[in-house]
Amino acid sequence: MSLKGIFNKVGTHVSGWFLLLIVGWLVIEPLTLSWPVFNMVFLYLLSFFVLGGLYLVTGHRRIVMVCLCLTLLNLVMEMLTLFIDSHAWQVCAFLSGAGADVLITVSILWHTAFKSMYTRDDVFAGVIGFVLITLCFADMYLILQQFDPGAIHFGRDPGSALPLCSGPVTAGHLLLTTSDFLYFSFMTITTVGYGDVIPISHVARRLTSIEGST
Repeated sequence: MSLKGIFNKVGTHVSGWFLLLIVGWLVIEPLTLSWPVFNMVFLYLLSFFVLGGLYLVTGHRRIVMVCLCLTLLNLVMEMLTLFIDSHAWQVCAFLSGAGADVLITVSILWHTAFKSMYTRDDVFAGVIGFVLITLCFADMYLILQQFDPGAIHFGRDPGSALPLCSGPVTAGHLLLTTSDFLYFSFMTITTVGYGDVIPISHVARRLTSIEGST
């Protein structure tokens, strides 16, 4: 089979490959937390793959370009915070990353929302949208914790705190990572709620209420 034929065959099932990529990230990313630099490289490589998948699924070139600019801004701000301890820059990095995640999520959901007939690829795209909604709420919890460190209480044993990785925030004496907030977001949207993480502030409770009813 020619290279063009292989590309076309993959392209007809791009949502399935896109979903497989995201599931692979959910499995592998926790294994990289002990190596902060590798974790950061892994996350940004994934981000660029996701943008490619977004374009193949939706064909929205302008939205992809905006998301690419936000992702690059997030990368630059994250790199600067490695050398300059600036809370404002860190918040800007989180906001730009969250903006890209929201645009990607809305594009995927919009692509699948208004169709009279659905293919298997569209079903995969809907599942991707569900996972990305969870990621968007994780971004919002992380940003909220930056402005109000007591908004979400993590009941984890301090001795088990993970090393810093991309997007660290502190809550008391705990060092939290993006993975912590993603865990909380998944526990909320699936209504599992183990009770080890508790929303404290009114804003945090409102966000969890909205996510739980999604």
